[in-house]
Amino acid sequence: MKVSLLIKAIATDIDGTLTETRNSYRIDPKIAELIRSLEHLGVSVIIVSSNALPVAVGVARYLGIEGPIIGESGCLMFYDLKIKVLTKFSANQARKLVAKEFGQYLAEKWHNAYRYYDFAFQIKKECNLGTLLKEIENLLRRNGITYVKVGYSGYSIHLTPSDVDKGKALIYACRSLGIDPKEVVAIGDSSMDIPMLKTAGFGVATADADEDLKNIADFVTSNPSGKGFIELVRRVIRGDFP
Repeated sequence: MKVSLLIKAIATDIDGTLTETRNSYRIDPKIAELIRSLEHLGVSVIIVSSNALPVAVGVARYLGIEGPIIGESGCLMFYDLKIKVLTKFSANQARKLVAKEFGQYLAEKWHNAYRYYDFAFQIKKECNLGTLLKEIENLLRRNGITYVKVGYSGYSIHLTPSDVDKGKALIYACRSLGIDPKEVVAIGDSSMDIPMLKTAGFGVATADADEDLKNIADFVTSNPSGKGFIELVRRVIRGDFP
């Protein structure tokens, strides 16, 4: 096996990128085998997820990932048995407001109990997503909360401190590894992955990714979600990517 000398790491989202579909939590066992092959070849794997950090760390550990693990949409990084906080703010006050005002439409995700900075809500009643996001933004502004942004990952609505994103977190992860972000290939599926793809040297969107992510990606896989990740890694291992 060989690998391009230009690629030092692959940064990947979890949900919708490693999972079998954007509506699934199952991960193909072949992904664990490929990740271990990458690590053996000296290519680090970096997790950059909007999920709670304990969830992301658990997934990474069982897949055999030894690189940095980003959780809460870029708020926290776990590496070398240490946790680094990457934000100065918490969206907890915003979480309480949104839970109170939009309880008929939204339910807090179970892992909010394990979050400190970025908080997630599941849509439980059919509604216009764009309108709902705008109404949440207006609620926060009326209450003087200007340090929180509202996003949608394809799984959840996220309330995230405005001083972080997945791209900024990727820079911290690369510093920890002693590599340049331009030596990283990043792959994702949602709009929240845009900063990560823009920061990396080469950005990849899965075939079923949000259109705005595809529009800024350098490459779009032929396959969706986890199969798209498998497609990318096999090409990297063969040395024919990018």
